[in-house]
Parts: sequence; structure tokens; C-alpha cells
Amino acid sequence: MKKHTLKGIQIALLFVLLLCSVSVAEGKSVLTDDERKAKTAKLLEKLHKNFDDYKELVLNNGLQVSMMTKQMSINNNYLDINRLNEAPVVEADIIMVNNDLLFNDFANALKILERSLQYNPENIELLLSEAKVYFISKRYDDVVGSAYKILKIAPTNVDALMYASIANRYLKKYDESLKDADKVVEIYRSTGSSNTARGYTAKTETYLALGIANSSNEYTNKALENINKAIEIEPNIYRYNIRFAIYDATHKYDDALKDLNEIAKLDPSSKTLFGKARYLAKVGKYEESIEAYSKVIAIDPKESNAYLNRGMVYRNIGKMDEAIADYEKTISINPKDEYVYLNLGYAYELMGKYDKAIKYYKKQEKNNPKVHSVYLNEAGTYILMGNFKKAYAAFQTFTDFNKDQNKILKSTFDKWNEILVKNPDDPYVKKIQGMLIKYEVVDDSKVNKFDLGQKE
Repeated sequence: MKKHTLKGIQIALLFVLLLCSVSVAEGKSVLTDDERKAKTAKLLEKLHKNFDDYKELVLNNGLQVSMMTKQMSINNNYLDINRLNEAPVVEADIIMVNNDLLFNDFANALKILERSLQYNPENIELLLSEAKVYFISKRYDDVVGSAYKILKIAPTNVDALMYASIANRYLKKYDESLKDADKVVEIYRSTGSSNTARGYTAKTETYLALGIANSSNEYTNKALENINKAIEIEPNIYRYNIRFAIYDATHKYDDALKDLNEIAKLDPSSKTLFGKARYLAKVGKYEESIEAYSKVIAIDPKESNAYLNRGMVYRNIGKMDEAIADYEKTISINPKDEYVYLNLGYAYELMGKYDKAIKYYKKQEKNNPKVHSVYLNEAGTYILMGNFKKAYAAFQTFTDFNKDQNKILKSTFDKWNEILVKNPDDPYVKKIQGMLIKYEVVDDSKVNKFDLGQKE
């Protein structure tokens, strides 16, 4: 069920329950403070349990009826708590705010917090929840406002400092962001906590943003220095991923691969191995990439993208039979794959089996005509076959789809041009040459041909 539909049901249920609560409230017996507190505690326990169950259902696409029933229980618990207590119960309000966040109902979440904060204006949990709602709804100025309200009450609250640091970074107030992150480091360092890594990670991300904003390697180096400290104190997948991205961007591929290996140790899933295999191919370590894709396939034999990508690696090292076998396996698992027929056609083209290449290019056009590069491949194959009329028609189709895409690899251009110049009197050759003049010829060394085609 869609989130907005469930939200509509939630509002309707709340309305019905509010009507019911009037008659219940009129006839309720007077409770002592101890009895009220005990009853509230039991209801809070139920509210926590029902909300946790509901979150699980949402995350796992649970049955609609189960979700509706659980949402009704949450609303019942919340209304019962409010009937028992004249003032808002902070714990219950925070649960309901988190419930609203599941629906991205920021307005209602803020209404609950506004009412609760009227009774508890200096409650840190409520103010942190307010910062959270503002953050998720991308109201970064308001995030900073909520965070600084907390810091006036509790100057060493690291969660508020983290919200302020990240929000200031999004607002491009980099100096303030770094100051807030530095305070996090100082506070945790004074207690000897490993959470010092949180501050170093925040500083890393701000320095990276500064590096992008100023095109400066100086900030990138500072980012690397801080993420190294964070990983040394408390390594985790997120931090390794940041450092991996820095190493990759600065062309330190061996260091990047070391971090991918660390990530794989922490998360040896097929998804992680797939990412590693893809990166190995990107940096030209083809045999290692094949090995990694093979491990993915061993874990999940139905992962068609692993076969497709491994096929591309085989093609790059000239093992066409293995490439074709992987492409055919991809088709057997997912015949609607958007790129497989293009790749299969290209493999046959490289083998000089042009009729088969055209056959699979035509299948690609039928299977997914939005992959426009197939028309360029088809045009090239017709040139190699000497069928210049059909080559020109394919060129025209490609150009119609890609009016601004006028690039071609030098090796491809040279291969085609060698044939075209030998047939100067053919009228379609002249037309093709007229079209190719408009193309920018790109040096092959500047393009990673494998990475362009890999599935993520």
C-alpha cells in the first residue's frame, strides 16, 4: 500500500478514535498519580512494541491489512496516553513524530512537537526530534536553529553539534561546520571515547565539499587526513567508502582496492563483491575482476548482471567464446535485459561474424530501442560489410536520436574510414563521410570502454 494511502487511513482512524474517546472520557474513573503513571508506562510499552512492529512491516512491504491493524493499535495507544495525562507525554510524542516521518508527514510531526515543546521548552529529546524533522525535510537553516537552542541548554550535546555541522555544510557555511565538528572531537577526546571518529568524519565531509567548491587539492588532502584518523579510531563501512572515493578520485587505485577489500571483510555479501568486481575491471585488473564476478555467481547463480559484466571483461581480454557464453546465460535468466543483445552483437562484430552481429543488433532495437548506441554499432557493422546504404540509414537513425552526441573513438573512426576511402564513388559513402566530419574523434586512451557498459 502506498504511504499516502496509509496516512489517509491513519487520519481517519484518529478522527474516529477521538470521537470514541469523548464518551470514554466522560465515564472514566479518577486515578491516583501512581495509578496513572503505572497505566501510562504500560501503554508506552505497548506503543513502542506496536511502532517497532509497524516499522518492520513497512520495511518489508508487509500485508496491507496487517499494517492497517498495527497503525490502529498505535493510534489507540497514543490516544489512551493523552486521555490519561493532561500534559503531553514526551516519550509518546517522539514515537508519533517518528511514525509521521515514515510517511514524510513533516507538517504533522512539527505540530506534535510544537504542542509538546510548549509544555517542555527545554526538553533535549524534543528539540533533537525537531532538528531531525527539519533535517529530513531539508530545512537546514531550521536545523541549525534547533541545534543551537539545544547548545544553549547543553553546550556539550554532540548530537546537536553534529546536526549543526552537517546542516552548515549543506548551507555552505564551511567555517561554522568545521568549528562544530572540532567541538565534537574535543568533547569525545576529553572522555577518551572512540566516538571521536564522528567528528573526524564530519570534518572529512566538509573538507570534501570545500575541495569541490574551490577545486582545491589542499582540502582533499585535509579530508584524507581526517578520514584516516576516523578509520584508525573506529573503522566502519561508511568511512572506508569515503576514503575509497578519495583514493579513486585522486587515482590512487591500489589504495582504493585495499579499502574495497576491507569493506568486503566487513560485508562479504554478493553486493559488495559485485562492486569490487566492477571496480577491478574499471582499473584494468581484468583477471581479478573475472574472479570476483565468479564469486558473485557462486553466491547467487541467478544474478544476470554478474554474467553480463563478466562477459564484458572476457570480451576486453579477447576471450570471445567465454563472453558469448556469459551473454547467452544472461539472456536465459533475463531475456529483457536492456544491454545484453547490444553486447552480444558487438562480440560477434569483433569476431568478424557480421551477419550474426546485425541479427543481435536488430534484437536489441526490438528489445530496448532507447539504447540508441545500437544504431551506431549497426552502422559500423554495415560499413565493415560494404553495405553503405544500410550504414547510412542506421547513421541517420542514430543522429536523429543523438543530435548533440557527436563523439566517436579514434580506433573506430580509423577502421571505418579505411574502408570508406576505398569506395569514393559510392553516393552513400560521401553522405556518411559528410556526417562523420561533424563527429569529434576521441583518443581511445581517454575512455574506459569497459566502464561505459557495466551494469551497477
